[in-house]
Amino acid sequence: MLCKDITRDKPIVIDKSLTLDLNGRTLQRDLDAPVADGCVIRVEQSADLTVKDESTAKTGKITGGNNTGSGGGIYNRGTLILEGGAITGNKAEDGGDVYNRGTLNLSGGPSVQNNTQGNVYLPTGRKIQVTGALDAQAAIGIDMESPGAFTQGYPAGGADPDAYFTSDDGALSVRRSPDGGEAMLFAPYTLSTSGCQGAVTFMVNGAAATPDANGNLTLPQTMPSY
Repeated sequence: MLCKDITRDKPIVIDKSLTLDLNGRTLQRDLDAPVADGCVIRVEQSADLTVKDESTAKTGKITGGNNTGSGGGIYNRGTLILEGGAITGNKAEDGGDVYNRGTLNLSGGPSVQNNTQGNVYLPTGRKIQVTGALDAQAAIGIDMESPGAFTQGYPAGGADPDAYFTSDDGALSVRRSPDGGEAMLFAPYTLSTSGCQGAVTFMVNGAAATPDANGNLTLPQTMPSY
């Protein structure tokens, strides 16, 4: 539990099992310029870190990281469990404030927003494990190497995922997957037309789509599918 605000000149390296209760306090690097290993916390392989904030005001935050690499706030190679607190105001030159190369579990009301070069970055094959109910204050920005489903265990009867997740890529949106299960990033389809009187051209996401004799559109092969 943090009993006061802390400014670090080096990252905190987690190499065992640890719970960090921010307790309404601030943990930061306070870096104006990017430096190598400029994250606030690094979670090593075979280690696990739980981040929470059990203060009444819920003002605990991890901030001020500025990394020449990936993960300005937390670089995770082990297991990162986010249950509360804000991870905000961090910078990374390559991929995300929370860069997840391990396991990322999510429940409660954490906030990962307002960071530079993305918030939570998920390399191909990595997903967020939703391990419990999400509170109203949960707010997570998502960036993915390969858009598609980004959760496992998202509650089928819960709120739509855009109540908690936003896309860091303005060209993508958050919704449930077509089977009604997991949260995903997808490119919305946009239909436009030009011409008139039998010479109408249909465009779907900027690519030509040709109607058949019955008026049904055949979507171009370039259409994204998830």
